[in-house]
Amino acid sequence: MKKLLPLLMCTSLLVGSSLMALDCRNASTTVDMKDCARIDYDKADKMLNAKYKQLMSLLPDAIVKDKLKKAQRAWIIYRDLSADFDSDAMRGGTGEGLLYVGSQTEMIEQRTKELSHAIEFYKN
Repeated sequence: MKKLLPLLMCTSLLVGSSLMALDCRNASTTVDMKDCARIDYDKADKMLNAKYKQLMSLLPDAIVKDKLKKAQRAWIIYRDLSADFDSDAMRGGTGEGLLYVGSQTEMIEQRTKELSHAIEFYKN
């Protein structure tokens, strides 16, 4: 185990540094495309979570906050099932995961817009 730890640390450093040097505009391998898709997903998800928290802070009472929580939970299930359906076009292929994450990211970006509109409504 003591010999394995330095190897794991070096591997994580290499992976981390390779993601920093990743040129997503020119990604040509499936691995690079998947890494770039994950970066896009993480960025979109972070923005969605920020908008969700902002909206929750503006909602006037526990009843409407509970409705938003339930709607968001249902939306997450819908997002994942829709992405699963979308990615089935490449079932078993190397692009299946890429399609799945890409579909999720698109839906997250759309949901972020929806929450942004609700934020504007509740601000006024």
